[in-house]
Amino acid sequence: MSTTEGYRPVPGQVVMVEPVDEELAERCLTGVVLPGAEGEVTIDLGASRNLIHDGADVVVSVFSSEAMYRLHAVVQPVSKGVVMLDPIIETERVQRRRSPRRALQLSVTLVSTTDEDPEVWRVSGRSLDVGAGGLRVETVRALPPGAEDPVAIVSLPTGAPLMVPTRVVMADESDEGCEYRLAFTQLRQGDADRLAALMGTMAESA
Repeated sequence: MSTTEGYRPVPGQVVMVEPVDEELAERCLTGVVLPGAEGEVTIDLGASRNLIHDGADVVVSVFSSEAMYRLHAVVQPVSKGVVMLDPIIETERVQRRRSPRRALQLSVTLVSTTDEDPEVWRVSGRSLDVGAGGLRVETVRALPPGAEDPVAIVSLPTGAPLMVPTRVVMADESDEGCEYRLAFTQLRQGDADRLAALMGTMAESA
């Protein structure tokens, strides 16, 4: 991880907003970057705006093609549902994963973490690639608002499905379909071994 200056997310990017305040730490929000003046970062949080107060210290995570960026900033009100990062105190560049991924199409169901979610939901899709650190999933419909930590149920060619807690690190949502990059937050050793064996088999057959 390194500190960098000058990076700013571009309009249309999906970002994850994490309050630093311990009382709000469980409120991990997602938003979309809006067009703005050069150097400014304005984010549409929608209804989630009500879950964070003006002047709150936050960490905003942005997934780009070459790295993950984390902006340490303060949120200021702009309009209903919209905030600005002002000031942006520090920007960190987190190198992208180093573990390899394989193009694998597996049936995946993303489900709510029912202990915390007020409603139970399920979104079906398929994986596009899988690695030791996470997977990329394509779905027909979008995850519900505020669903940043789904449990992924991954059907493997043999044996029982994997049930793995994940975190959304990138979301690309449109009327044609949705794509999510998910990072594993808890992966048991036995499940990691099964994934490694599957990826090894795919590499040998390629």
